[in-house]
Amino acid sequence: MPAFVSIFSLLILIQYVSLGGAADVKLKTKPDRGAPQNKLLGTFVAPDTKLEAVFAWVQKHGGKGLDNIRIALFDKAGHSVRGLAATRDLAAHSEVLSIPESVILKLDHPSVRDSPFQKVDVELGGLLLKLPLYLAAERRKLLNGKSSFWAPWIESLPTPAEFASFHPHYAKPGVMSDFAALPLTEKLGHDIESAEKKWEENKQQWISLAQSCDAEGLTFEDFKWACTIVWTRSYSGLSPGNNVRGGLVPISDLGNHAASPSLDWSHRLSGNPPTWSVLASRDIKKGEELTESYGDKNNEVLLWTYGFAMAGNPVSTPQLSKDECGKLQAAMNSKISDDRPQAQILRSLQALSREQCGIVGQQSKTSFLGAYL
Repeated sequence: MPAFVSIFSLLILIQYVSLGGAADVKLKTKPDRGAPQNKLLGTFVAPDTKLEAVFAWVQKHGGKGLDNIRIALFDKAGHSVRGLAATRDLAAHSEVLSIPESVILKLDHPSVRDSPFQKVDVELGGLLLKLPLYLAAERRKLLNGKSSFWAPWIESLPTPAEFASFHPHYAKPGVMSDFAALPLTEKLGHDIESAEKKWEENKQQWISLAQSCDAEGLTFEDFKWACTIVWTRSYSGLSPGNNVRGGLVPISDLGNHAASPSLDWSHRLSGNPPTWSVLASRDIKKGEELTESYGDKNNEVLLWTYGFAMAGNPVSTPQLSKDECGKLQAAMNSKISDDRPQAQILRSLQALSREQCGIVGQQSKTSFLGAYL
């Protein structure tokens, strides 16, 4: 997915939906009759209205290859995961998708370049906050009933409520206490505290800047949401500098992560007018999933950055000490019911704890909720 394949990294959103759990309510599309049923292939689903709007918006502005792809469901370790599938056989090295620069959100896009947020030089965890603040203000405009060039894409992105269902950066106070001995829990706590502190230190200026561009009432929730979108969906190489997290590419950011991806995305724009090209890294069959690489990241980093852990991840996580695993024993063995607050986040932490303590053969209900965005 998209992804920040360079920083924490992403791609995507692509919402991984856990079967049988509370997340099922997010899956409102039904499989098409006659769709591919091979487990290696996806099951095409009926179009999603918001995603259809994004496809139409990108095509209107010059996007190409959109008829090569379609939303589908894929079986991953017993979970039904939403992703992109090929609508026809695609030859290796052929262009699958082309996204025009005009719909790629990056620092030198005219709408960002000319915004009042260009004067922001504050960073959060190595991320320059110009782009997240601009995105937060554009979403705030939409929530206030106003218009935005980016509306079709923004309205298709995960909401704060959806992030809170799976991404540990949205864990509420006390939710992760059973996993206090897990190193990731401490990192997440630091991240959450740092974001809140950064907002408190700068909110007066940022709210004023938002008001100057017709985005009244900017909130911490807007800010946190935008930072999460940039962290989980941006691609490297689209903007100069080491702290800008690249850019955000609609539709391309719907690709799921795979250790051996079927797609190869551009690190630079090319052509006239400039476009972002996605190529087939090998021959791809109709119905096969179109995947990207978020980089060689272990499950601790994937969960920290994107909010999901990958079953069978070939990149190993650091193993914990006997003492740390002892403190996690009760949490690793506990049953997490669907009605427990933020159950999916707890299941992900539980699965990570088991992996880092070398416990194999115990399958937890870890979903791949993550990018769908």
